[in-house]
Amino acid sequence: MSRRPEPKKSRPPVTSRKGGHSNQTVTSIRIPNQVPATAQACRWLVADLPARIAANVTVDQASGCWVVSAGNGITIDKDGYARYRGQLVHRLAYVELVGEIPASRPILDHVKAAGCVWRSCVNVNSHLEPVTTRVNTLRGTSFAAVNAAKTRCDHGHEFDLFNCYYRPNGHRDCRSCIRDRVKRYRKRRRQRALAAALAPAADLGRAA
Repeated sequence: MSRRPEPKKSRPPVTSRKGGHSNQTVTSIRIPNQVPATAQACRWLVADLPARIAANVTVDQASGCWVVSAGNGITIDKDGYARYRGQLVHRLAYVELVGEIPASRPILDHVKAAGCVWRSCVNVNSHLEPVTTRVNTLRGTSFAAVNAAKTRCDHGHEFDLFNCYYRPNGHRDCRSCIRDRVKRYRKRRRQRALAAALAPAADLGRAA
């Protein structure tokens, strides 16, 4: 009885080397799109907020902010933030819907770049973002934020790769201005040295 021949097994592509170079057959592999967990989450609605908070929310159509007003135990402090029993309402809403705020980014910032204009906003979809203290400061309007946003020094020199000097405390300085200060300082020292050298001769002339 004749034996049926076995099917040929597929061999991997042969790699040939010519002149030190390898010619390999590359097969394309389909990799599924990996979206961060935060992006995969559905967009929340005002109704998803805790009932005590949702009852006080008004949606600002112009900015998209979920503005919380006073009532039901919620108060608005002097800085415009909504509070419930001393706690910031926007943090409570974020923890309730999104999750815990990371310890490495403890500040929950109202993102102006996303259109947020209300400090009492609780729009967790895009208006709230955990950031570091430094990022939160630089996004504000303090002197540190204003100075960090400058691209030129007070004398008009550009803060570029070659002209910007960072002090040990992290502050920026202008190399051109530093050179000018050093020149003026050295000039003053030469003038004082020259005046000190001529002083004895002037005293001798008066004595004679």
